Amino acid sequence: MSFWSKLAGGVLSQLPFGAALTGASQLLAARDARREADANARRAYASTRLDAERLRRKGEHDRARAAARIFAGGVSLSGSPLAVLNEEEKFNRADVGDILRFGLEDANEIRRRGRSAQNQSYLNLAGSIFSAFGD
Repeated sequence: MSFWSKLAGGVLSQLPFGAALTGASQLLAARDARREADANARRAYASTRLDAERLRRKGEHDRARAAARIFAGGVSLSGSPLAVLNEEEKFNRADVGDILRFGLEDANEIRRRGRSAQNQSYLNLAGSIFSAFGD
């Protein structure tokens, strides 16, 4: 249990029942918002990793097919044909890296929004506490 949850729990025990109930529901909303965001971020990044793996495998498959065509044409796999294959492999690796990087950025943004929602719930709780003491 976090410091803020303990503090809020102690304060809530001193409030009238309605305000305490509202505060408890806001604490639960904060926790749920953060958990949901973390779960969504994990799912989003897992999906990104699958997409990157599919692209990597497609790149390997395409490279193997191109090498087979080069061999079938009677050309040795050296010089310019090899340079073209290596360049394509380099582009594929860069694309896979970009997909993973953007996916990680998206997952981090989802987590950031979850933390923001959690903080907003804590602010709502603080407002409920102050208004209960003001009444």
